[in-house]
Amino acid sequence: MRIPASRYRRRGVVFGTLVFICGLFGGTVRGTSVGADDEDLSIHGNGRYDLSLTLVWYDTYRLLPGSFEFMAREVIRIYEEVGVDVMWEFGSECYIDSVDPDPLRVDVVLLPSEPTSWGLKATAMGVATHREGSKGSVYIFFPALIRTLRLSSQLGRLFDPRAQQMVSRAMARVISHELMHVMAPQYPHTKGGLMNGNMSKSYLERPMVHFDDSSAGVLRSEMIDKAPQSVVASRKQGDGDKTVVGEDIGIQ
Repeated sequence: MRIPASRYRRRGVVFGTLVFICGLFGGTVRGTSVGADDEDLSIHGNGRYDLSLTLVWYDTYRLLPGSFEFMAREVIRIYEEVGVDVMWEFGSECYIDSVDPDPLRVDVVLLPSEPTSWGLKATAMGVATHREGSKGSVYIFFPALIRTLRLSSQLGRLFDPRAQQMVSRAMARVISHELMHVMAPQYPHTKGGLMNGNMSKSYLERPMVHFDDSSAGVLRSEMIDKAPQSVVASRKQGDGDKTVVGEDIGIQ
């Protein structure tokens, strides 16, 4: 689904051209709320596979309760099951959407915004953006995620370690779903598995979730097609239009 930039300008977010997010706090994400120390600024899989994906994490508003590492390793587990290594890196304090020639490098941005402010359904927990010849981005709408988990009226529970784990696990699964949309923008939702279009509370809380075989095959095929581009592509000026996909992930 291609959404023109003008639609988002009318809503006060210059989206088709640029997304700029900067928090009120000084310093950087590294070594603070994300749970990394100064000697290890990345979290990654075992490096056993021929395909790899680099995710750059932005939590400008310090929204994620509990452990970043728990969330990050759940994404790593999901992708290792389909033969893809994931490496997490931490972005700077401010997020500026920019053109990057590496299509296997994806920004993951946690937002305090309501999805409706982006012109999406109130149930949308995440959205993926894709631009030909450049990296994609995944945006997670924290308020919608909390609503889906039925924690909106119990925000005090976010200080409970078990609730924090629930949020981190659910967020990892939404991110994993949206990453598939970045890699394969035309791939539809499935009836089961991680690419289903109805990620309810009960599904997000399952002990284990997985890609179905068809989705896993398409994911690997798309990444193989993109891998040479990540090496030989040269930087291009200008953002161009984006294709926005996967915005309907949520409770139907």
